[in-house]
Amino acid sequence: MKGSTMLAVLAIGAGCVAAVLVWVLMMAGSANASPRLLAAISRMTYVLGASVVLCVAGGGAAVYFGRPWVAAGLGVMPVVVGVVALMVVDRASA
Repeated sequence: MKGSTMLAVLAIGAGCVAAVLVWVLMMAGSANASPRLLAAISRMTYVLGASVVLCVAGGGAAVYFGRPWVAAGLGVMPVVVGVVALMVVDRASA
């Protein structure tokens, strides 16, 4: 296994772990949430889950077809989606 392929697999794994951590943060914040905030959290949870599924599938396909740098880029996309989701939830709480 080449170094770039290992990096791609690690990036996909790190993206999944980061998405789970963001999900835990959003679930912890939903304990005493208003209905508006709870709606934003549930929407962002669905978006985060969909991004993880798409990025893992796309990253796996990119590794399979010999494009490890594309796979690494796709692997870290849940981190970007998670940061945006936290910003959206923060805006909804104000």
